[in-house]
Amino acid sequence: MKRFLFTFTTIVALSLLAPIQGLAQFDQNLLGCYTDDDMSAVTMDVTPFVSMPVYIVLSNPYNPYTGTDVSLVGGVEFRFVTSGVEHMLLETVWSAASYLDIGNDEDGHCVGFGAPLPVGDGGYLTMCVKTVILFAEGVVNVHLAPSIPSSIPNLMAYLDSGTNPATLLPLYPASGDFADPVFTFYGMTVATDKASFDEIKAMYR
Repeated sequence: MKRFLFTFTTIVALSLLAPIQGLAQFDQNLLGCYTDDDMSAVTMDVTPFVSMPVYIVLSNPYNPYTGTDVSLVGGVEFRFVTSGVEHMLLETVWSAASYLDIGNDEDGHCVGFGAPLPVGDGGYLTMCVKTVILFAEGVVNVHLAPSIPSSIPNLMAYLDSGTNPATLLPLYPASGDFADPVFTFYGMTVATDKASFDEIKAMYR
């Protein structure tokens, strides 16, 4: 049975609107990982055995079916995938005061918020903060991926709660491709929405 996004008190049966694969814009409906909620960097060098936060941020949410920006987000589906030197995911802190997550770190999060989260004036919304600890110096890559199973096949998703009924929308990695990491410890990743110009230049040296 397909797993769908939840509200805190009620399981919502969603009518799936088939996403148009070519509809994604480079700067719309992106989910990325950053060193802070200002989305200032996508790489980090850390001291082993010291826990570090990774901010997971939705940027420029847009509903292609209504042709309007999304102002309220009621839930999200994604998988946080890490690989590299020995490390551990310690906790996930969601921005919503109340929420229901029927997923897990292995298969992905499927989260409904008790009250929709408002998108900020700049078009950004911090969904949650993941805490990671490395046990050695070395590269750890972070990918964002569709949850298993996913409400929209092969895509991440989020819920536009500003429509009636709420609309399930496709969500894309800020790296531009699921194959590319969105964040690294001790590494180099592709440019993302607000990566600094110095980071971008360093990729081509």
